Amino acid sequence: MDGAYFFCDYSSSEIFVARFKNGVPIEAREIQKQIGPGNGLDVKKVGSFGEDKDGEILILDRVDGELWTLDHAAFGLSLSPLQVGGTSTGTISGATPNAKVYLLGTFAGTGSTNIKALQVWSGLKNPLSLGSVQTDANGDGSVSFSIPNKQQWIGKQVWVQAVELKNSSSVIADTLR
Repeated sequence: MDGAYFFCDYSSSEIFVARFKNGVPIEAREIQKQIGPGNGLDVKKVGSFGEDKDGEILILDRVDGELWTLDHAAFGLSLSPLQVGGTSTGTISGATPNAKVYLLGTFAGTGSTNIKALQVWSGLKNPLSLGSVQTDANGDGSVSFSIPNKQQWIGKQVWVQAVELKNSSSVIADTLR
């Protein structure tokens, strides 16, 4: 959780995390799907954030007093352009240092898929592996993957996410070029 700043829109209760590197913001994104138990459950109205003795982020729902936990801090993922017949790269930032991270993709859209071996829920429906990487001491790494030269895929929507043990990135939706 070091270097992460959690905040919300008080009216909508959308929850966000911002990450900083050397005091400079490098990422800010919505993390609602990381709220547990189970992904995709909604906090009605955020009343407060807290942290337990193990470093887990706690979120208090001011409507019914429920206490939610953040299922580990999501890490960053960015993609180079997805070119049919070419190679693309998924760049991972802020994952667990020296950990194996898997890049997943799908044409089927978003959903909830339990990746039991990693004890994590993917935000993708029917994900396929695009590759994996061992992150460096900063939790950063990149995965290059080939996109088959299937011209009928041009213009198709694709969803990509990175997952590691008990943690995941946000889902990125992009269009094949």
